[in-house]
Amino acid sequence: TNGGSGYFDGSGDYIQTQTSAILGMGSGDFTVEGWYYVTNTTDYRYLFDLRIDGANTNTFGAYLNTGTMNLLVFVGPSGDIASGSLTLNSWNHVAVVRSGSTVTTYINGVASGTPISSSQNLSDATYLTLGRRYTVAQYYTGYISCFRMVKGTALYTSNFTPPTTPPTAITNTSLLLNFTNAGIIDNTAKNDLVTVNSAQISTAQSKFGGASMLFDGTTDYLTLQANPDLALGSGDWTVECWVYLNATANEVTVFGSKNYYVSGKNGNFVLRVGNNNVFWVFNGQTTVTNISPSSGWSTGVWTHAAWVRSSGTVTVYRNGVSIGSTANTTDLVDSANGGYIAVNFSNGSLASGTELN
Repeated sequence: TNGGSGYFDGSGDYIQTQTSAILGMGSGDFTVEGWYYVTNTTDYRYLFDLRIDGANTNTFGAYLNTGTMNLLVFVGPSGDIASGSLTLNSWNHVAVVRSGSTVTTYINGVASGTPISSSQNLSDATYLTLGRRYTVAQYYTGYISCFRMVKGTALYTSNFTPPTTPPTAITNTSLLLNFTNAGIIDNTAKNDLVTVNSAQISTAQSKFGGASMLFDGTTDYLTLQANPDLALGSGDWTVECWVYLNATANEVTVFGSKNYYVSGKNGNFVLRVGNNNVFWVFNGQTTVTNISPSSGWSTGVWTHAAWVRSSGTVTVYRNGVSIGSTANTTDLVDSANGGYIAVNFSNGSLASGTELN
């Protein structure tokens, strides 16, 4: 409730700490817990891994077996212990708890699998990797939220009701990742945005609020995951934003469907600013709509851009003035498969330092 999550794409995303003694759980009680929403069963998917090398002697972790949702936990040299199963495409609360010398895994508040008897001093568990095996390319795919490590306290010693609010840094908390402080978020809380390369918040320019999104003009962009809300359909719609160009460009993409110009994918669109092709609609690899204004956009100033479809006519506005319109009733349904913000589909780059607000 009112929380957040971190997204891991399964092909290179992970979080890793530097070595810290506070992460070593020692030989006493501990609790490691978090919420996991798994979206893919390919390969081994590590929920967390606390080790600095390939040895398991004084370390521990938890992962899902390849091709399944079966949870395995290892504590010191105990080997992999079957600890129940998670549910795909659903939030699962997982807690690994040591109380005395008994290590229990709880899934959604219920003790699962066989408890482990271990008094192992986990002194080498000083290096956390979240979403990947320590140094091996085996990545987690999905979302992680409310990850907490508590050294010295067994928070759960019997079945319990999973938390209904984000955790806090209680006494003995060594690490807390609630993923609630992202700089670039959807304020409607309907879409997950992924920053690619160095796309970031910048305070160098802003129209409102003191900051804007900054793209370096070479490889930066955002992606939106598949979502039915992104399908604009065949009726009326409006897309608008403020742009600040640091260099001129013929075509700078503000938004584009993920299946842009893909054979067999219909109802995709691209919204751009610049001299050419400020509004494109595609059915497969066929252009069905194209608005190309006769003049470009100024650099070094904030400019308002709006794309509006009303009663079958699409109009592109610059600072509230129409710069072109066309008839269009295409059902923009395939955009539900996701999209990109600020990526140029023609050459993979943007005008240097493009900023959006």
